[in-house]
Amino acid sequence: KPATLETGKKINVPLFIKEGETIKIDTRTGAYMGRA
Repeated sequence: KPATLETGKKINVPLFIKEGETIKIDTRTGAYMGRA
C-alpha cells in the first residue's frame, strides 16, 4: 500500500504496516526493508 515518509517521499509498504510505525528503507532504491 502507498505510504508517505516524514520527508514527503512516497513509497509502497506491506499491508500490515500501520501509521506511525518505524520502518527501514533502502536509501539507494527507496524500497521498504523491514520494521525498525
